[in-house]
Amino acid sequence: MVVRLSITLPDEVAESLDKYVREFNIQSRSKAISDALRAYLAERALPKGEVFAVLVYAYNPSRGETVRRIITTQHGYHDEIVASAHVHLDEDACIEVAFFQGKSDDLKRLVGELERIPGVSTVRVVMCQSAVARERD
Repeated sequence: MVVRLSITLPDEVAESLDKYVREFNIQSRSKAISDALRAYLAERALPKGEVFAVLVYAYNPSRGETVRRIITTQHGYHDEIVASAHVHLDEDACIEVAFFQGKSDDLKRLVGELERIPGVSTVRVVMCQSAVARERD
């Protein structure tokens, strides 16, 4: 069973998708998008309890209140974000890497807050180890 959806993409994303589909001889745009969504959803299927994860997020620092909202959000998780690093890519792009240690539910909340900030283009979660896995080692 399949569900037909309609999505809107910026021109540059649609062009990149078409180039990817051609270069890798993917069956269709739908197949590439479906695979990408599966990976995105799997990345956010977090274990319960205590976790350690690395968050990577890209944003445009010159867009409105983006930087202020990111800093405010990070400060709301001062006990969980144990370290972070910031890189200036160019005038319109920065990347932050934040190391998160805490409850899975707090990580989910933080990811959602970051994704809702205008100017944040990407939020990636890399699970490193859960507290349960550390106890078994």
